[in-house]
Amino acid sequence: MKGPCILAMFQIDSNISAEAGIYILVNANNNAIYVGRSDSNLNTRLKDHLLQNEANICIKRCEVNAFYYMK
Repeated sequence: MKGPCILAMFQIDSNISAEAGIYILVNANNNAIYVGRSDSNLNTRLKDHLLQNEANICIKRCEVNAFYYMK
């Protein structure tokens, strides 16, 4: 897996293309908070987890700030 990358729009756009992949969201202590996959566009899926877009309250509370990924 590649990473960690900061969970921010500029990092997602510069590292992730519009293809399928898997990812792990981590907090500041590098603890895995969420493991996910995208069957079509990993770039868009990771942007769903940005603080302003995150719908899952549990992920928001864990203060995710980075991710690992594999295409």
